[in-house]
Amino acid sequence: MSAYFVEYTVIDNILAGIEHAKYDQPHWISQHYLPTSFQSTRKLGNRLLLLNARALKERYGDQIATMRKDICKYDYRTYRTQLPPTIFQFYKSLSCLHYQCSEGNIPQTQLYQDIGKLLDQIAHQIVANHPKYQEAKW
Repeated sequence: MSAYFVEYTVIDNILAGIEHAKYDQPHWISQHYLPTSFQSTRKLGNRLLLLNARALKERYGDQIATMRKDICKYDYRTYRTQLPPTIFQFYKSLSCLHYQCSEGNIPQTQLYQDIGKLLDQIAHQIVANHPKYQEAKW
């Protein structure tokens, strides 16, 4: 398996999906189950990028630190300046980050585990709202 730095668009989609879910599509994610680590969207973007960088350092060692020096330059404005992602894009972007962060001890971190919980919630919503699920017998 190889790991890489996710693109800023992946982080943008995740943050926009969280904001969209919090304010416009509350059925996407139960606010009761939204991890507290996801409450501050602006800080979360940098935390997700740093988690990704830590995972790459676990995989490739110290040489990875020189590969991406612009992590601290990331600045997520607000999703209202762009179209929000579909629930499918939100899920796929979050899945991409989750996969890229699955190195070394990163899966034991709270933020990584919160990403996994959020993925479970979104997957449940996708299935529960699918017409074939609605047609299925109880």
